[in-house]
Amino acid sequence: MKTAVLLVNLGTPEEPTHKGVRNFLRPFLSDRRVVNLPPMLWYPILYCIILPFRSGRVARNYQEVWTAAGSPLLVYTRSQVAGVQRILNARLEAAKAKRIADGKAEDPSDEAVLSADYAGADVSNRTSEIVVSFAMTYTKPSIKDEIHRLQSVEKCERVIVIPLYPQYSSTTTGPIINQIGTELYDKDVNVPDLRVVHNYHKRRDFLVAIANTIRRHREAHKAKLIAEGKEELANKPRLLVFSYHGIPQQVVDDGDPYTAHCHHNSKIVGDILGLAEGEGWLMCYQSRFGKAEWTKPYTDDLLVTLPTKAGGKHDCVDMVCPAFAVDCLETLEEIEMCSRGFYTEAGGLDYTVVPCLNDSEEHCTVLANIAMDEMHF
Repeated sequence: MKTAVLLVNLGTPEEPTHKGVRNFLRPFLSDRRVVNLPPMLWYPILYCIILPFRSGRVARNYQEVWTAAGSPLLVYTRSQVAGVQRILNARLEAAKAKRIADGKAEDPSDEAVLSADYAGADVSNRTSEIVVSFAMTYTKPSIKDEIHRLQSVEKCERVIVIPLYPQYSSTTTGPIINQIGTELYDKDVNVPDLRVVHNYHKRRDFLVAIANTIRRHREAHKAKLIAEGKEELANKPRLLVFSYHGIPQQVVDDGDPYTAHCHHNSKIVGDILGLAEGEGWLMCYQSRFGKAEWTKPYTDDLLVTLPTKAGGKHDCVDMVCPAFAVDCLETLEEIEMCSRGFYTEAGGLDYTVVPCLNDSEEHCTVLANIAMDEMHF
């Protein structure tokens, strides 16, 4: 059986222009999973106010982080695909070689498939080839088009969908499940064997990868400060601030588990690093949109209270954003630039941002592990 592993992220403008951002925001903000207002009420606001006026401002923000290769989110996602493909290919070849070395047939006998230990066997007797690809919820390639391509062109019989959202939310993973349901199961006659990973916030490999990234970042930053002759600053206590993308509080009140998943992530990573909640780490929520109440505390509101000059006791902070699989506008512009300004203007002395896991070997290994786990079902 040929298996596809489909990584899915939110999407990104094709270009950092008013038109490019408008084309991205239109389907994103039209999704009832994202903005749950009656269309008769919401569409006039969206089409007459938000899209005409917000698109230009957001385009300027994208221009601040755009690279020669394009959108950071797209660049990192493509690199993730290559990394996960390489790891899975190596594992599949190693498993096949081991089967041959052990004298096991490529196609197990009828007796073998019913044996007690077959259920725990490696995936080499369940998949002949693995193809890793990606899709976007609101931009190209779309989930529907990419699954159809994997079926018709790549001839994949099974598709494992990994939403690049460690913590489940009805506003992020929910739309992916919706699209699969409405575009594939409701319309297609030949639907592939398809699995969607609900979340991976409890995975130890993911949590350790986050902790390792934070540890390396802190060690490198301390060494940099010492090399610059700033030993006093290098030895000051530092607060780790987990900043997650916010969602409307009403969504949480209706039963969305997102904030519980976020707190679990923060606590376990803090435990791995030996940090206590309150003294060693805090968590908050960024990227609020609109006037409704969102999950609190808001990142910028929290940051301005932390420095001693503002009545707090944390003059050095390290920001980390575990809800984002790759660095993007929300981390590179909002947290790196805007939130830094709020903190330093309030009297903060030292502010750093821990990179997302991006296309690191550790992250690609985590994603490959998730795919392998799904193949064993």
